[in-house]
Amino acid sequence: MRWSIVAKLDPHLQRHSADDGNVEVTFAPQDRIEQLTMRNLDFADRREKLATYAWVELIAPGTSSVPRPDRPVPAG
Repeated sequence: MRWSIVAKLDPHLQRHSADDGNVEVTFAPQDRIEQLTMRNLDFADRREKLATYAWVELIAPGTSSVPRPDRPVPAG
């Protein structure tokens, strides 16, 4: 039984085998591609926000790897 702790606390909360068909969902490759696309957009938003914070000096110089537009990127 999957929910053995819950079953011991309340027998009405047990999972029945008839419910299993509704729980499992098959994801297509397109779903994974869309998930990765959304994740990349989220990373881009975070980089943009960090660059803005660095620009207005809310992040101290040297604490972020995001280059400031008015300063050259240090080598190495």
